[in-house]
Amino acid sequence: MMTEKELRNALSEYRELRSAYNDELRRIEELEAQSTATKSLSDLSERVMSSSANGARYEPIIIDKVDLEHVLASSLAEVQQAKARVADLIAQADTRKQRFILRCRYIDCLSFERIAKVTNYSEDHVYTTHRKAINSILRKHNSS
Repeated sequence: MMTEKELRNALSEYRELRSAYNDELRRIEELEAQSTATKSLSDLSERVMSSSANGARYEPIIIDKVDLEHVLASSLAEVQQAKARVADLIAQADTRKQRFILRCRYIDCLSFERIAKVTNYSEDHVYTTHRKAINSILRKHNSS
């Protein structure tokens, strides 16, 4: 037996994992920018001072970046699996409209306000359709 809270948590899992994945991706981009800037400064000072110790300045940044890239690779598989689980749950909704609204909400990560604008429905209608979709999935899931 699945409760509504459990279903909502299951549907939200992909959004949360995708958000964490995007945060890690941004961190890698920041480290890339730092390593590029640090290497440029290191190259400039190396030309001025001819010291080999300058390369050590950007080494920790590169190590952090490589470590994050490994984490990101394993996170991607987890995100893809969560998306598939959420898609399977969404597929159980009764109508195409319900499935579309759930997809907008839980796969595309749109707010209810944005879904209303995209679909040309009122926000109340989006909430109502969302509620009916949740109930239809619970009904199907709990009847088996």
